[in-house]
Amino acid sequence: RELGRGGKGVVLLVQHVLDGVQLGKFACKRVPVGDDHEWLEKVLIEVQLLQNLSHQNLVSYRHVWLEDYQINTFGPSVPCAFILQQYCDGGDLHGYIIDSAKTTITKDQMKERLRRRSKGQMDGLEGSLGPRRMPFEEIISFFKDMTSGLNHLHANGYIHRDLKPSNCLLHRDKYGMKVLVSDFGEVQSANVARNSSGATGTISYCAPEVLRQERPGGPYGNFTTKSDIFSLGMIVYFMCFARLPYNNADGIDEDNEDLEQLRAEISSWAGI
Repeated sequence: RELGRGGKGVVLLVQHVLDGVQLGKFACKRVPVGDDHEWLEKVLIEVQLLQNLSHQNLVSYRHVWLEDYQINTFGPSVPCAFILQQYCDGGDLHGYIIDSAKTTITKDQMKERLRRRSKGQMDGLEGSLGPRRMPFEEIISFFKDMTSGLNHLHANGYIHRDLKPSNCLLHRDKYGMKVLVSDFGEVQSANVARNSSGATGTISYCAPEVLRQERPGGPYGNFTTKSDIFSLGMIVYFMCFARLPYNNADGIDEDNEDLEQLRAEISSWAGI
């Protein structure tokens, strides 16, 4: 079945069976590359990074191959990269906190929620209709897991650049629930100058400095280990309150956000 879908491809839950023997479940990321060699190179850099970084709080890589695949019934087969990696059975942190609100909230409650937020008030989703209220001990435990994985990334000279709750996967083992940082598609080496013209990843969790241009029409600020730490802080805020401290951020569905307004609000944010 499908686990998730984004602009760059789809993640599937697969079962490895050989000669009738079940060899485990894995997450398989299918990324169309077509004839775009530069894009394939970017995908393989992510795979190489996963292969070289082994840590209990980073999603582990298993295998990669290239295969022609017919994505839809109307189009031709196209070359796709298939990346086989560790399957985390608890979904992601965003779903863990928000899904109860997503499935039960009515249109009237959504309107009331947006009205309250426009006035700078808390969302006011109470009881079973609201997001999950995480116990303090669980917030601390998840925070330690994320910090541990991120520290390993930074210690090896990499910046994640796209830390957000949906990239923090949950997995149950005999000791309980743990968090693994995933999605290394935007990772870059530390101290490398940024060459893109806009924000990378979801801007809701971006540090203000990476959304500001150094001068009008000039380059945007560089991602650093510090900008990752800011994103981590925003994830902690989200675990505590199931929302972000911005009027223009939508904690449930980021597609509802006005990106220009949100960018301006984060860029001028003075802190808590």
